[in-house]
Amino acid sequence: MDVIYSTAFGVEVDSLHTPDHPFVTNAKAMLDFNLFSISMIIMFVFPQLGKFLERFGMSVYPKKTVKFFSGAVDNVIDIRKDGSSAAKPVDFIQLMMKAHNEDLDKNVSSDVIKHGVSKKEIKGNGILFWAAGYDTTANTLALTAYNLAVHQEVQDKAVQEVDTIIAKRGKIDYEAANELSYLETCINETLRMFPASQRFDRVCKTDTEVNGLHIPGGTIVTFPVWAIHYDADIWPEPEKFKPERFSKEEKEARDPYAFLPFGAGPRNCLGMRLAMLELKFALAKTLQEFRFETSEKTEIPVRIKNTMGNQIEGDVWLRVEARSHDV
Repeated sequence: MDVIYSTAFGVEVDSLHTPDHPFVTNAKAMLDFNLFSISMIIMFVFPQLGKFLERFGMSVYPKKTVKFFSGAVDNVIDIRKDGSSAAKPVDFIQLMMKAHNEDLDKNVSSDVIKHGVSKKEIKGNGILFWAAGYDTTANTLALTAYNLAVHQEVQDKAVQEVDTIIAKRGKIDYEAANELSYLETCINETLRMFPASQRFDRVCKTDTEVNGLHIPGGTIVTFPVWAIHYDADIWPEPEKFKPERFSKEEKEARDPYAFLPFGAGPRNCLGMRLAMLELKFALAKTLQEFRFETSEKTEIPVRIKNTMGNQIEGDVWLRVEARSHDV
């Protein structure tokens, strides 16, 4: 959470020592929704009614939380506008502000070719960056640690890779993180088993034909990520944790659209590289000094909440033991 706030918005939040900070509590509340609420069911069954329901105050996310983040983005924008150019960091919000087109803040016909983004779009993307970046990355980190604890032989290989790279480079830095290829396979296999989004939707803009199937323009197409990730024809023994599925040879032999933890195409997750860097850094730093072990409180298999994401039911309980390094 601290990384997202600082790199995307230039806001410093020490969430570990201030768990009651408004940014922390509201970020958690943003994704704490009921999959079977009336508004959620309507949104899934009749997504075209989304804008209509908004007029009556119905939303997937808590209104209080959305209002908080909307105000927070406004504050960041106001501060950036008032400050000198030298004080403006090159981050997500600054790039969005650079692309701001004030003409789009007014009612613009859908037939007009639009350049840039409106203030509403800046706020919407800012809120999405905050909400989507925190929970998904934190859960993937916990679930990867769980998989390593349950599969000690895999953890042995990951630890060996971390030790080898530290011996070569002296520390875990950006370049070292990019060399953690085996640890990345462990993270990718975790994302296959527990995708951050179990499904996503796209709107077909024009009449299209795919393998003989005609898709009219305006049709909403759903991509069932969970079902694809557990298709036994693509992933033999899909219930098993096998990082070797993501070796170079295995990846080249598989359809690239069989693995969709971050979506695909021009509208895939814009925080994909940041998330992977965070995960590798956190895990490598931990494995440098500690090992993950199961305990009497570890629930096997782990259970996922019914929220279409990778939120964990009952948390992940592990024991962490200090490694005994040879002198």
